[in-house]
Amino acid sequence: MANKFTILLEKNQIIDAGNHDAVTREEWWYPTYVEELCPGLPDWKALNSCAELFATHETAPKGRYVGGPWEKHDRAKIRALNLDFTMIKVENANELWQELEKAWRVKQPIVLFNWTPNWVDSRYDGKFIEFPEYTPACETMPKWGESKNGYGIVVTLKMAG
Repeated sequence: MANKFTILLEKNQIIDAGNHDAVTREEWWYPTYVEELCPGLPDWKALNSCAELFATHETAPKGRYVGGPWEKHDRAKIRALNLDFTMIKVENANELWQELEKAWRVKQPIVLFNWTPNWVDSRYDGKFIEFPEYTPACETMPKWGESKNGYGIVVTLKMAG
């Protein structure tokens, strides 16, 4: 989002307050009310046992994961971990929040791409799915660890800011 940051900075609509030690995370996320319907969350292994709760007419019988417009290896993660989910990619971040708001209003299960820190934290109570920890072997040894399907992918991305 560097381009947007620079534009807003140049227009004096934001200030650059310097660096910080906040830890960031980008991952699959769900509202906490979903835990009552899908026991075992936030462990990723719980997803397949309740995938039908996340299904929509366009993904049934598989669950729907709402991904952002960015390339985050989500489809490879679905294949590698044999998740019963289909990724629906939105055009922009606003569409993520629209999908979340629609689901939140009626307490419909949803799992979508989110990050922290983010304004969403102040409005919605939710958690990240806990996927297997990434190690370089995920990419170099396809039969290693949880991903035994031979895809050799980055299973999860955790970033420090």
